[in-house]
Amino acid sequence: MLAAWPTTVGHVLSVHDAQGTRLEDIPLPGLGTVQALWTTGDTAYFEYSSFITPPTRYAVRDARQLPRRTGRPTVRFP
Repeated sequence: MLAAWPTTVGHVLSVHDAQGTRLEDIPLPGLGTVQALWTTGDTAYFEYSSFITPPTRYAVRDARQLPRRTGRPTVRFP
């Protein structure tokens, strides 16, 4: 089970067992916010942003590995 929860400086993304015991944290790209969290099969996806990072999608299969970026929005300037 995955959970994203706020702290004083940003969000934490963590893995929990069926009883809710926190097992380990998934490293985020920095201090920021997790806006969305979903799973497909054995892969978890989340959208992360911070003051210097636009909303970006990431995927992770193993909590001991760094998440990989799977999507980034296109920012258009006038």
